[in-house]
Amino acid sequence: MTVPLPHLTIPESNIDDRDQEVIDEEENNHLLSSRISPFGVFNVFTPYLTVLGLLVFFVIFGVAVLTISPAFVIGAYRWTQTLAVLVAIAIGTFGFLATVCAPRLIGAFGARKVLRGAVITANIGSVVLVLSPLHEAFFILGALLCVIAIIGFPAFNALVSGKVEKDQVGKMLGAFSSIGIAAYAIGSPVYSAIFSAVGSGGDCGSDTVLSLVWLPWGLAAVSMSIASFILYRFTQTFPESEDDVQEIGASATGNKLNNNEKKSINNSLAEAKMSNDLLKRPANLEDVEMRVLHGEARKNTSPVMKAEK
Repeated sequence: MTVPLPHLTIPESNIDDRDQEVIDEEENNHLLSSRISPFGVFNVFTPYLTVLGLLVFFVIFGVAVLTISPAFVIGAYRWTQTLAVLVAIAIGTFGFLATVCAPRLIGAFGARKVLRGAVITANIGSVVLVLSPLHEAFFILGALLCVIAIIGFPAFNALVSGKVEKDQVGKMLGAFSSIGIAAYAIGSPVYSAIFSAVGSGGDCGSDTVLSLVWLPWGLAAVSMSIASFILYRFTQTFPESEDDVQEIGASATGNKLNNNEKKSINNSLAEAKMSNDLLKRPANLEDVEMRVLHGEARKNTSPVMKAEK
């Protein structure tokens, strides 16, 4: 006579389930915190992009010196506010024209060369601005060079857009925007504080101009020089072959490859759907035979089969 064994409950399985739930909850919380964290956008950065992030910081920090230009020209050159605004509009127009020409320049010379030219131009402009306390011509020339260098921003975006997956491009550009905003937020009050301390020097050409009036412009020139050095080290460390980006106006080959990939994917999906239909449908021998015969007929009529025959 067999005695039935009593039903035993094993609580360990329940404990394992509860542990798994705790682990899943911790993973979800970690994922959520990484998305909410303001530093989460920098997770996409590679050494290539990190160097370019430093470049963005020092370039924007140097360009931020232009925030003191209205007060400077009014105090140093005795310009009226109307004249200062007209000069600013004229200089800004050149920047707009440079931005319009940027795609053609990138397509003709490449994003890396355009970016290098823009940084060098901004560096020269910042050095010329150091001489702005001497004469207004130096200010106009230096500001014009710095504004023309705006062509570097489209070139920069074209350079980095191919370094991450398509779904990570927005996060990467957001990270660079955060770096630029931080540099501007730091640079603007620094230049304003220095300008408030040293002033504009009054009338240009006086002895007081040569004291410390050049200091904010000199700091901007140092920042742009650091940016030029970073770009030089970038070109030495990362060759042009690592850019992996299609230039504007020269993406015909890339478009053909993309179209071929799309056709291949569509064909694979169609074949998978046909196989799935055969598996799901009830056994219909005639239907299967017709599909098989149709496939054989296609093979026999192919150019490869004809050549073999």
